Amino acid sequence: PSFGEARPITGADEVEADASADAGSSDEGSSDGDGEAEARPSPPRGKIGKGARARGVSFSEAERVCCTHDRVDKVLTEYLDVQKNLYEDHPTTGDANALWGQLDAAAKDDSLPPASRGAARRAADALHEVKDSDNDAIREHFDAISVEVYNLVTNHEGRGSHTVAYVFCPADGGKYWFQTASTVQNPYKLGGAASHCGQFQR
Repeated sequence: PSFGEARPITGADEVEADASADAGSSDEGSSDGDGEAEARPSPPRGKIGKGARARGVSFSEAERVCCTHDRVDKVLTEYLDVQKNLYEDHPTTGDANALWGQLDAAAKDDSLPPASRGAARRAADALHEVKDSDNDAIREHFDAISVEVYNLVTNHEGRGSHTVAYVFCPADGGKYWFQTASTVQNPYKLGGAASHCGQFQR
């Protein structure tokens, strides 16, 4: 298909996923531990059924410019290095450690709003267990990290040094990530044709 056209999610057409029905249901009214409920953005989730075509948009329709806060910009810089390394299957332990350091710093940065600090803390906690591990272990937590990076980007988009798009793949229970490339670069290394699974979301 031509660029920007919704293409089938190859290797995942047999995956029954109606993720949009529960999008954000577990996020609403969550607390960061300080007793205050926090309204967190809900990541866009693709919706496909058996034999359905993917629902997505073009990269240009999905793109976001980030970040309005320098600390979040540094988080996204390191995150994108990890995403690219996972996609290319290059060792990423060093970049994962750098990402953890930036997330931890963001979680402690009082110049960020509580929602952003909470997202950074959750992502840092998810990465902490595997930051010194191999790519496969990091991939197991990359989805949870990506959902929190989505919250950070949503809170601080509009201007900045990065133009990114959010991608959803329903295979293997649903996977998420940000990337800068205009063609899908799935970092999860799913088996067979599902390795190319993904649609840009807005």
